[in-house]
Amino acid sequence: MKKTNGIRSLKYLREFTTPLPNLSIEEKKVISKLIDAVRLLAPLYEKQMSVKGGGAGFYPIGLTKEEIEQASLTNPEILSPYTIVER
Repeated sequence: MKKTNGIRSLKYLREFTTPLPNLSIEEKKVISKLIDAVRLLAPLYEKQMSVKGGGAGFYPIGLTKEEIEQASLTNPEILSPYTIVER
């Protein structure tokens, strides 16, 4: 993560300057808040994408696709994005 003019440069964050002449003042405020939110979330996303050992931490490191598929035969909830999988 590099700093350029006080702004962190992240691999997954791109800033664009686009004129927004047709937006109301309130709409411009909302856009500004969304940009602030993305700046806060981008480092978390980048950290998640760079997890060593593969994956993004959804399944234990080293767990193979075959092991997940086999476990899902007796426990289909293992495939749910809301399930925490541990060995």
